[in-house]
Amino acid sequence: VTFEVVYGGLRALAQEMKVSVMRTAYSPIVASGGDMSAGIADAAGRVVAQGQDIPGQLGALPGSLDAMLAPWHGKLEQGDVLIGNDPYLCGSNHVNDVCLVMPMFVDGKLLAYSCTRTHWMDIGGGTPGSFNAQVSDMYAEGLRIPTVLAYRGYEPVGPIWELIFANVRGRTER
Repeated sequence: VTFEVVYGGLRALAQEMKVSVMRTAYSPIVASGGDMSAGIADAAGRVVAQGQDIPGQLGALPGSLDAMLAPWHGKLEQGDVLIGNDPYLCGSNHVNDVCLVMPMFVDGKLLAYSCTRTHWMDIGGGTPGSFNAQVSDMYAEGLRIPTVLAYRGYEPVGPIWELIFANVRGRTER
């Protein structure tokens, strides 16, 4: 019974994460279309709860957490957020699915990670939009973001965001 209560609470948190992101999103594909997913992982990065979201995104979440957290083990602090979308380095489905991972601490001890994966309508590349069937290689699909620190101490890491914004269309939606 305790397991079911805790598990149900964690799933509800993941669902609330999705609702919060959708309510604050500028991107219509996220705000109206709900093309995003949310999950919670334990301190070891093992997924413990996911919302009832996009199956392809959720299926990639455990691999993404493994790949994204490995180089940052023991280095993250409260208010830090990682960003990544590289299918090879971050376990994303494609470059348009951008993953954000934030550690959660209690009394200075790492308790868990929250994670969202949102579909960005544009990530740069040869043409506007999500898919271009005529590209000849991965580089033409758009900006590949390896796992980097997007926020430090709840503050945006300016150079990372400027690099991203300089390479995508629709800065405001991102």
